[in-house]
Amino acid sequence: MDFPVLIAILLFIAGASIGSFLNVVIERTQQRRSFWQGRSFCNHCNHQLVWYDLIPLVSFLSLGAKCRYCRKKLSWQYFCLEVLTGLGFVAVAWRFTPHGYGFLAFWLLLFSFLVVIFVYDLKYQYIYDRFSLPAIALVILAQIIWQPLTWWQFLLGGAVGAGVYLALYFLSQGKDIGGGDIRLGALIGFFVGLKALLYVLLYSYFIALLVLLIYLLVKRKKIKYLPLGPFLISGLLLYQFFPLQSVQLIDSVFGKIVDFLI
Repeated sequence: MDFPVLIAILLFIAGASIGSFLNVVIERTQQRRSFWQGRSFCNHCNHQLVWYDLIPLVSFLSLGAKCRYCRKKLSWQYFCLEVLTGLGFVAVAWRFTPHGYGFLAFWLLLFSFLVVIFVYDLKYQYIYDRFSLPAIALVILAQIIWQPLTWWQFLLGGAVGAGVYLALYFLSQGKDIGGGDIRLGALIGFFVGLKALLYVLLYSYFIALLVLLIYLLVKRKKIKYLPLGPFLISGLLLYQFFPLQSVQLIDSVFGKIVDFLI
């Protein structure tokens, strides 16, 4: 879909602003603090920040990635998350506006939950129920309103998505898989249904394998722990944005593997 440049710019600004809030959610969750109450402050000197310290993207760049008051370096997570959320909002609008503004609003909200889960699991290796359960509820609501899947596909997708990681949880005795991964598997299964779940999982593990190989080549040492959430979400988004290409790519790869083995 084509839409005016001005709309794309406004969507990017809105997304960057939401990304700024998501940064607060992520950091205050780790600090066990409410992200609804209290003013923002520097994590180094605890100085309370004013509005011009909090302008998405602009404040970070104008201050040279440093706190205005103590001049200590700020994490690039803040800037990168704002940029990626802004770009994500534009991409979501490009892909899903033709399905109606209600469905677009659903996707923007779900995308925000996925961003938080992605970053928090990547940084802290944990997926909170406060992020995954509302996202599951949102997907169930979307199924009730729009019914993009048959109810059998929906229910079996959720059951298999959770079941796969529940089995891995017991096999690893909870060392490699956590409860958050089980609920994320359910979320993805409910969202895409049983048929597409296989493609999402294969995509996710291809991405994980690629990242692992690059890390081994660059660092020349093993990764102690590889969080699952970011790869599942990456696979989900790739499939949702490029469904036909995803099916063709994976079918092609597996077809070649089968031909080689036979």
